[in-house]
Formats: sequence, C-alpha cells, structure tokens
Amino acid sequence: MDKCKNNTGQKQRSYHFYHQLIAALVASLGTLCTGTTLAWPSQIDQKLTNGEMGFSINTNEIGWISSVTSLGAATFSLFIGKICNRFGRKITLITCGVIMLAGWIIIIFAKAVWMLLIGRFISGMACGGLCVIVPLYINEIVEQKIRGSLGGLTQLSISVGILYSNICGYYFSLQVFAITCGFLSIIFVLSTLAMPETPIYFVESKNILGAKTVLFRLRQRELVDEELKELERIVNLDHHLNFVETLKICTSEKALIKAAIIGVALTLFKIFSGIDPLTVYLSVTFSNTKTVLGPNICSIIFATFQVLAGFSQTFVVDKWGRKKLLILSEFVISIALILSGIFLMFKSSTFKDKLPDLFDYVFLAVLCCFNIAFSLGIGPIQWVICSEIFPNEVKTFIFVIKVVPETKDKNYEDIRNELEK
Repeated sequence: MDKCKNNTGQKQRSYHFYHQLIAALVASLGTLCTGTTLAWPSQIDQKLTNGEMGFSINTNEIGWISSVTSLGAATFSLFIGKICNRFGRKITLITCGVIMLAGWIIIIFAKAVWMLLIGRFISGMACGGLCVIVPLYINEIVEQKIRGSLGGLTQLSISVGILYSNICGYYFSLQVFAITCGFLSIIFVLSTLAMPETPIYFVESKNILGAKTVLFRLRQRELVDEELKELERIVNLDHHLNFVETLKICTSEKALIKAAIIGVALTLFKIFSGIDPLTVYLSVTFSNTKTVLGPNICSIIFATFQVLAGFSQTFVVDKWGRKKLLILSEFVISIALILSGIFLMFKSSTFKDKLPDLFDYVFLAVLCCFNIAFSLGIGPIQWVICSEIFPNEVKTFIFVIKVVPETKDKNYEDIRNELEK
C-alpha cells in the first residue's frame, strides 16, 4: 500500500513538473530566437561581402550589421520592466516576438545596407526585451525547488539558437536562413498565446482569483492557498515606484545596493568573458587556424559544446549550488582566455609558419573548454541570480567568492535577509 502511495506521489510530482516545464520551454523559445539573431552574422560574412543579398557590403558595414543589435537591445531593455508590469509578462513576451518577426521581415526583403541595419536594430530590441522577460517569466511560474534547473533554460535556449544559426548559416542561402529565423518567431508567438500569465502578475494586479487559477493549472493540485499567501507577501515587499523613487530605494536600502553590486558585477564578468563578440565572429576567429575541419565546421563544433554543457547545467545547478559553479566557471574561463591570448600572439608572430598543426587543434580545444565553463557557470547562472535577487522594479538596472550569496532552495525573503547581513 505504501509503495502504491509513493508511486502515485511520484507520478503527481512528475505531472506537476510537466506543466511548468512546458510553460518554461515555450518562454525559452524567445531566447532561442535571441540566440539565432545574435549569431546570424557568425557564418555569413563571406556571403555578405560576395553580394548574396543582392547588393554590395563591405567589411566595415558587416561590423555595424553585427553590432547594431546591441544598440537595439540596450534601448528597449530600459523600458521592458515597466511594460511587463503594466501589461503583464505574457503580453510582453508576445510583443517581443512580434517585434522580432518585424525585424526579420525587413531583413528578408532588404534591398540596401540601411534596411539590414534597421532590421537588425529592431530584432535587437526584441532580444533586449526577451533577455529580461524570459528569465522573469520562468522564475515566476516554477516552484522554488526546480527554479534553478528551469532557470538555466534561458542560456541553454540561447545556445541552441546559436547552434541553429551556425548550421543554417553554413548550409542555407541568406534568404532561406532569414526566413527560417522569422518562422521561429511565429512559432514562439503562437505558442505563447496558449501559455498562462504568471501568478505574481495577477497578485500585483489584485486579481487573486486569476492567480489561484494559474497556480492550480501549473501545480495541478487543489491546495495552493499557502503558496498564494507567500506570493502576496512577496509582492508586498516590491513597492510599485516611479523611476526616481526606484533610484532612491536602490541607493538607500542595503539589500538593494548589494543586489545591484552583485547583478552588475555578474553581468560585467559575463560581458568581459568575450562570449558575445566570439559568438558573432566565430568563423573569423577560427579562420586563424589551419585545421582540416575549416572555420565553419569548427564554429559548429564550438556551438555544439555550448549546447551540451548548457543541457548538463540544468541537472547540476540545484545539486552543486550557484556559487560553486560560478567559482569553477570563472577559474576555467580565466585560464582559457590566457591560453587563447598566447595562441593568438604566436599566430601573429614572425615564426607563425613554424608552429605545428597540433597547435591549432589545441586552440579549438581551449575555446571549447571556455565554452563549456561559460555554459555551466556564469552564462546561465547570471540570468537566474539576477531574476532572484531584484524586485521587479529594478530588474533592468543590473565577486563571486566574497559577495554572491547561495540562492539554492531559498525564496525571495531568505535571499533578501542574506543580502541585509
């Protein structure tokens, strides 16, 4: 009898997890689209300079085409927090998907460089919004005990999008490649229509019945009153403030000051790891090597390791904890960057032709190790921690060993108390 009860309980827990997993996976389609957008130029620089778009593009213009997405992302991400608080997480996800699709449509029908730049800028706006709203949505719909595992889906889905772009960019024409990326945006928008709004947004909107209905749908159990009370208590900690009041709170409350330091530091560590320019210029980077594989296949191998490591991360983050993975990740990344710098220094020296062929394969292995370390640690965990330690009003204002607290199996209040110390 006890064994039957245990089996029934396990089946129910799996069923609960299934509903939350589906919602998280659908939201992660948005960051998959982000990955395809970021990596779109990585394999196609030669196709662009060869005039495959129907007009000439020089190297300087390719640089702008690659980087203008960051300008779009930086612009739109400043407003995404207020938008999702005003209209809801679900509507914001759909809006970002539509913006992404609009960008791809402009790219598909581009007849000049300026149209490509506009399309990339608009797609970048969607990327900036999705990088904020997707981890927020996932964090708000999943239970605390699986938050770390599913929170890692953000970086994993970006990695899948990068791999998708590297494969399609190598094998497809530019037009077909752009069409497939736009089709992914359509799938994301249509899938999100069937997903629920987050319970926290309903609580913030004083729609307690809506929050209870969503919790029942996601948890598949009748007793959700305790969790609902916990959400109401958490929402009461997050005051709805205007921009000036938010800045005052950020600079006066010890918890938020420390949270801001941690969030900004993690984001800077992630940016200065060099993952973004490396992703955009993968084939250019590997063109410095003389492997029999060629730069395009090396790029695909690099992106494949990123996906595999990101997939593994979802299983270890809640077992090892965020802090240990961050320490290990940053250590390996540092060593890999030093070795990569030494390699590139030798490749630009006068005796570069005398270097053995094995040297190039070692460089590929070192970059793959870098990618694995990034995908296991700072890559996904930065999303998770920043979505956990900030109240909603300051999520877009974003020291591992001494500063970052362990957030495993802790709710918002526990983390806040840790930051107050």
